[in-house]
Amino acid sequence: MRIRFFLGLTATIAFGACSTSTTASSDGTLKVDSGPTDIGLSFDSAKFDTGAGAPDMGAGTDAQSPVDAESPDVPDAAKIADVPVIVDVPVIADVPPPEDIQPDIPVTPDVPVTPDVPTTPDAGNAPDVAEPDCPSGLKWIFGALFGSDLMEPGLACIDCHTKKGPTFTIAGTVYPGFHTVDTCDGTASITVEITGSDGKVQTLSTNSVGNFHGNSAVAMPFTARVIDGTGKDRKMFSAQSTGDCNT
Repeated sequence: MRIRFFLGLTATIAFGACSTSTTASSDGTLKVDSGPTDIGLSFDSAKFDTGAGAPDMGAGTDAQSPVDAESPDVPDAAKIADVPVIVDVPVIADVPPPEDIQPDIPVTPDVPVTPDVPTTPDAGNAPDVAEPDCPSGLKWIFGALFGSDLMEPGLACIDCHTKKGPTFTIAGTVYPGFHTVDTCDGTASITVEITGSDGKVQTLSTNSVGNFHGNSAVAMPFTARVIDGTGKDRKMFSAQSTGDCNT
């Protein structure tokens, strides 16, 4: 065997109580003679680092490749700490969504309530604003002295005639407006149509002061309407239960 020292190194190696000598050959190899067996040590000059690092050194039979790495230390199995066992975590069941969750429902805006519009007792376009107290300009001034059907326009005819004079089943006065004062003359030549609850119709006409009256029986309640010479009419909205129309 041979021990090789590159770069012309000289070394003395002792085996037990013996010593050996080394000689350098022309190829830079140091030979050690220690008896019948040559032992060789080699320093790889290519890996000999004179800097901060340690040189690589190899030993063996005609060794050409040094050992570059060491096997890592294997920890003693007895020194390995017990690894805690992970306890199985139960699977969390799926939670159903709350039943009370509903999609947003668009809110319908409140519709303003239309206030009730007061209605007049009669239909049509009779004057009702700033009308004069007595549109005809004439008034009855004789009271009940003469017993005439022209007397007391606007007053309660039947109420008075139950005390004296002829009796009527229906009587009243037709005026051109809503606020004409009593005893003022009304409108002449107006047709008054009375329809009883039995469907029978009674037709009356107003005299020169607007008064009308009848003696025929009328089934109560009845409805009424007035019709002028052109065919225009006005109806009472509700049925009546007394024939004393001026009340």
